[in-house]
Amino acid sequence: GWLRSQNSSWRRHENEDEPQAMVQQHLLGVDGSRDQELLENSTHTSQEFLKQLARLQLGQPDDSVVATCRWLNSQLPQITASGRGIRTLLGNRFSAYTFVELLNTISPTPAWAVLQLVSNLTRSNIQLLEHLCVVGLVPAVVRFVSPDVPGETRLAAARLVHRCVHGSTLTLTALLAAHGLPALAGMLVDNNTPASTAAPLPLDPPTRTLLRLGIDSVSRVLERNGPLLTNDLCRALAGAGAVARLVSTLTALAHDASGSLRRAASPTTSSAKPNSVSNPLSLHKSPAPAPALQGSGNSTTERSVRSGAGAGGGEGGGATEAEAGSPDSRTLEYLEKSANLILVFCAADSAVKAHLCDTPLLRSLLQLLGEVDLNIAVRRKIVSAVRHLSSDASALEPLETAGGIPVLVAVLGSAGEDEDQRQSAMAALYHLCKTNRIAQEQAAMSGIVPHLCSLIPRNPSQLDLLPALATPLLCAMTAASSRVRLELWRHRVMDLYLKLLRVEPWEVVALDALSAWLNQEQERVEPLLLGEDALQQLLSLFGDSSDTTFLHALQPFLRIITKSRKINISLSRSGLVPMVIHRIRTASNAGAVVNLIKLLRTIYEHHPHPKQLILQFNLVEELQRCMEQDGGRRNGHVMVQQMAHNLLRTLEVNDLV
Repeated sequence: GWLRSQNSSWRRHENEDEPQAMVQQHLLGVDGSRDQELLENSTHTSQEFLKQLARLQLGQPDDSVVATCRWLNSQLPQITASGRGIRTLLGNRFSAYTFVELLNTISPTPAWAVLQLVSNLTRSNIQLLEHLCVVGLVPAVVRFVSPDVPGETRLAAARLVHRCVHGSTLTLTALLAAHGLPALAGMLVDNNTPASTAAPLPLDPPTRTLLRLGIDSVSRVLERNGPLLTNDLCRALAGAGAVARLVSTLTALAHDASGSLRRAASPTTSSAKPNSVSNPLSLHKSPAPAPALQGSGNSTTERSVRSGAGAGGGEGGGATEAEAGSPDSRTLEYLEKSANLILVFCAADSAVKAHLCDTPLLRSLLQLLGEVDLNIAVRRKIVSAVRHLSSDASALEPLETAGGIPVLVAVLGSAGEDEDQRQSAMAALYHLCKTNRIAQEQAAMSGIVPHLCSLIPRNPSQLDLLPALATPLLCAMTAASSRVRLELWRHRVMDLYLKLLRVEPWEVVALDALSAWLNQEQERVEPLLLGEDALQQLLSLFGDSSDTTFLHALQPFLRIITKSRKINISLSRSGLVPMVIHRIRTASNAGAVVNLIKLLRTIYEHHPHPKQLILQFNLVEELQRCMEQDGGRRNGHVMVQQMAHNLLRTLEVNDLV
């Protein structure tokens, strides 16, 4: 349907008179008052334009092709100003497929002139661009985006690729169907650029323009599709090397932006000569210039390429932005765009994330967070990207190896009131450290403990994301190593654990942390737990907590009184035994009853006056009642029966019955 309407549109003037009649229709008003000389000049230009266009044929010498294209480009403004459209001028007098044939066979050096002519012809003519895409323009163009193509040709091809991305659904689909995604990836900075020992050199203007065209194009491709297709496109782009190139692009733009700020702060600093250092990021990979046609030589060629040679040099939308203004005027904008793209890739599936799990690549990304003058919006996006990356288990080791933990701790400490940065950094640290004791020690040595302490909730209503991540991580660190526990001790974290025994829903994790610390360093922890306030906190948790909380707290509680005889005796003298008996009577969970009987045995074994204990609380009768009750309400759980029976036998052996 589209092709039929297109053919109909292109043949609309098939039966009209020769160009002079068409020109007269456009240039003369109803009263014929237009200047006759203007009419004659326009007619002559149109005829000459078609004549020169017809000279573009296969087999023409390179110099002839370039000269013809330059002349045609120079005449386009006059034709456009006359009110004539390109479609009206061409009609059915010229086969657009000629451009495809030329681009498929021409060498890279003169190809820039053909690419520029096609770009100018299609600037305001989406129908012509669609027509060219249907007949094979995209494969003919994308081969010139390769890094080994001369700079002028590569940039001209990139502009045309950019136009296809931003043109219409048909032109974008044609680009994707023709495997154009590797071309988009190729418009970004090569990740193999040797810049490991020093900051990247400043980007030259053509390279900067190419990067911006690439960033705009990749952004457009990903934003015009739904989540599922976007993920697949991310996988395809990542496979084409886009992820690694994006990190290199981000790094190059960040250093460019940093250099701009330094230059603005020091306007009197003398600048180096432009050609004093060879920039490996430069577009100018080949010393061979595009052929010059008349007088002015290479400078004219380069100037015409950068300006658009004829009917305007900018691309619609992004390309005009990419080439407008001073060299540094748009750097921050494109820096943020590239950071946003990295965030999109890091939020994709594991297959995409795997392309980022390269230690040098991650190190380059993380080092940017250490830049003092890095734009705040860019910093947020990078930290958020690391957070998304850390949610994938396969990325944890590479992130740790690349030095992610110290960097994220520094971000957590320097973010101030920036909740976005703090939450992203905290989430990433949680993923990295929650089950990894080596990572916990690295975080502690990097100074995370005071930051975590500042995030610990002080009341049950404080259920924000930051406390929800900081609390379990801080509580898990007691089992990491002696170095970590020393950091916890220096920052009085034990006091926080005791306070958390009163804060839902953190009572259990705090009790578990106390149990783990007591098991490792009894001499240090035991005196604190024997304090009156600590004992009351433990008793309150045991006696007043909900059934669900109590069920989870029973194991660490049992470990504490098993480990410490002093704490055991102090709790039993402070009212623990009646609480245990009450819990045995009311518990409906057989597993809880088993642990409660274990708890009762431990109290008995450590008590200084065991006979008095049993007589005072009628333990024999309570155990017999438990066995009878278990035979009914708890469905005769074998373990409960066995545990209660064994404890009764222990009492008989010691002649306490």
